[in-house]
Amino acid sequence: MNHLADPAAIVLSPASTATYRRYHHDPDPAIGGTTRLPNLPATSADRLVRAHFQTNPTLRSIQATPYGALTLLQGNRNISLEPGANIHPKQLTSQQAEDLLLIAQVGRRAHIAVLAERGPVIEAGLTRIPPAATARLVRHGWAATTGTDRAPVAVSLAGTVALAWRACRYQRVPADGWAAQIAEAVFDEFAHDATA
Repeated sequence: MNHLADPAAIVLSPASTATYRRYHHDPDPAIGGTTRLPNLPATSADRLVRAHFQTNPTLRSIQATPYGALTLLQGNRNISLEPGANIHPKQLTSQQAEDLLLIAQVGRRAHIAVLAERGPVIEAGLTRIPPAATARLVRHGWAATTGTDRAPVAVSLAGTVALAWRACRYQRVPADGWAAQIAEAVFDEFAHDATA
């Protein structure tokens, strides 16, 4: 199918390997235990966190670890999300971080554009992220989009965590402060979206 003839055609697809390991924890010490749930695609993790903040819109409702795992505190149903090896924050490159910061800066104006001579790119304000870089951002789960022409693009949960992790590392934040910085970055990005 010619993607230029059908604007609803998916021109970019996130890799099914961009996943989070998911666990359910029962906080009641009498019951206790952890249940391993099926892996969650990165795009589904984004929706889960947004939904969490719709019902629990406080920073205290999320905890993070220095390596990027998150726990959504939901009373009797806490859920932990651990980044899979393919979306671990340390895998974000300098160029990918710059591209994600650009996407974050232009906000809702960032979108997919299919250029006849080049293929799909992310347009972020006056800047176009090249096709190969666009494909990597989406495939690795750093950027969230439906993948159709003119579809909006946002920094994903994995991208938000990776940017916060990278900022902690390069700003030499003491290791005991990383978890709080990551939780705050996720809260700032996703709680705002959930209430908007």
